[in-house]
Amino acid sequence: MLSMKDGSPFNYSCFRKTVWNKAVSSIGLDDRVPYASRHTFVQWSLLIGVAKSRMVDLMGHCNKDMVDRTYGHYRQGLVDERELILDYLGEDFLALEELRTYFPDRYRKRMAVADTLPETVKAPAFTATFGQSFGQSQGLCADNYL
Repeated sequence: MLSMKDGSPFNYSCFRKTVWNKAVSSIGLDDRVPYASRHTFVQWSLLIGVAKSRMVDLMGHCNKDMVDRTYGHYRQGLVDERELILDYLGEDFLALEELRTYFPDRYRKRMAVADTLPETVKAPAFTATFGQSFGQSQGLCADNYL
C-alpha cells in the first residue's frame, strides 16, 4: 500500500495538499482540482488525432459516448497548439496510422528514418507498432468500437 511521508495512507486529500496544490501554485495557476487534468488529457489527445476508441480504453470508459459528451469540447485556440501538444506528448503517443493521418510530414520523416535501419532493428519496431495500433482494446465492452 502507498503511504505519505508521515506514514498515513495515501489518499486524495493527502495527495491534493502535499503534491497537487504545490505543483499548481509553483507554476502560477489558480487552484484547480486534479480531475481537471483528465479533460486536458482527452482534449489534447483528440486534437492530435488519437482515435476515440483508444480514448475509451485509456480513460476506462465503456463507450465513446462519455468521451463525446463530457470531454470532447475544445478550448478556443487549442488547435493552434497541436504541434506543441504533440511535441510534449511525443510522436510515440500516436499510433502510426494516427500520425500518418494528422501529421503527414512527421510521418514521412519518421518512415524515412525507419527505412535506413537494418532489418534486424525493423522487426521489433514493426511488432511494437502493430501491437500499439491493433492491440488496444481490452474487450471490456462490446460497443467500444461502434
